[in-house]
Amino acid sequence: MSYSPLPGLVYIATHDISEAGESGKSHPIGKLYGWDPVRRSARWSVEQQLPTNSGLLSTAGNLVFRGEGTGEFEAFAADSGRKLWSIKTGSAIDAVPVSFSLKGEQYILVPVGLGSAPRIFGRVSAMATPESKRGPSRLLAFKLGARMPFPYPNIVVPPVPKPPAQAASAETIQQGAILFNRFVCEDCHSPQADGSGAWVVNGAIPDLRYMPADVHEQWLAIVMAGTHKIMGCRHSD
Repeated sequence: MSYSPLPGLVYIATHDISEAGESGKSHPIGKLYGWDPVRRSARWSVEQQLPTNSGLLSTAGNLVFRGEGTGEFEAFAADSGRKLWSIKTGSAIDAVPVSFSLKGEQYILVPVGLGSAPRIFGRVSAMATPESKRGPSRLLAFKLGARMPFPYPNIVVPPVPKPPAQAASAETIQQGAILFNRFVCEDCHSPQADGSGAWVVNGAIPDLRYMPADVHEQWLAIVMAGTHKIMGCRHSD
């Protein structure tokens, strides 16, 4: 949150699950509110593409800065919520922007790159797009009149490899799906919660769709015998 005494508003980034979609079911959306604490109501609001985004910075220049999980960094008019400026960084933004002055010039700093908060909020798809979660982690600095060309990253979304042929019966596969849901495996391993969106090891949460052939061969040992417990995998407990 942030507060500006100029318009007298509190700025709140929300992860809102109170609204129903076309299906009639509640779904999370992201909103930025300019909230009047005296009247206890919103003076303005802006809907975001993703439900979870960065924290907020308000300045004496009647501006509110915030980053989106899509990678867009934006400035809004603090009194009206009108969007004044934005730049696409290519990397998901979770962090809070800050401002400082050096030799009479004001700078805005913002760290970009998908952080570790997905495990708090659930699926990574709530905090990043397939492209922005693969964007590099960087520290970006902005000031009025800056002329340095922005180095937009080259982001490649790797294709999902074809899985091995299923040798189990339809009944066994269905039973596996039931266990997958019962033990909440989807929170870390479903396509909607795929962490890095690639096959990664040694501490990160892998996207099982990218599992290489040799790991498919070790599946039972990993899941049933706990051979990867030392790396935090506790599926056999």
